[in-house]
Amino acid sequence: MNTTVLATGEALAPAIRLAERLTGATPGEVVLPGHALLSVPQVLMIGSPVLGGQADADLERFLKSVCSRLSGVVAFVLTVGSWPADARVADLLRKSCLVPAGAVCPAPGLHLQRRGGTASIARFAAFWGPALPALLDIGRRARSAREYEGKQS
Repeated sequence: MNTTVLATGEALAPAIRLAERLTGATPGEVVLPGHALLSVPQVLMIGSPVLGGQADADLERFLKSVCSRLSGVVAFVLTVGSWPADARVADLLRKSCLVPAGAVCPAPGLHLQRRGGTASIARFAAFWGPALPALLDIGRRARSAREYEGKQS
């Protein structure tokens, strides 16, 4: 399974841990905003610190620049810091880019406080991990349908 982590700051380590727990393997690629996304992953873990409802601006710009390549990718969002309502705003902003591009975003974003989070990561992965094979199949079908539509127009 091809997994990429796109994260910044204090969200990088938890995003890698969550990707490992969800997929059972180390991510194949860890990308920081401003670097090139080398391959289109099957699973994309997006991690961002949030402060007062404001997500990392560099991460937002980078995500918008690669959104067109994410059709059929299964994406998960993790935020660290701030209050849960603020984290939800960041989650919705990311999904407003991902979903129209054809990414599969099945889960609500996982919000972690600045300290800890190990138990939350374990619970999230225990819930969503078993569904991952079916989600990957949905992603493959979505990508195929989008490619077919592109050839028809």
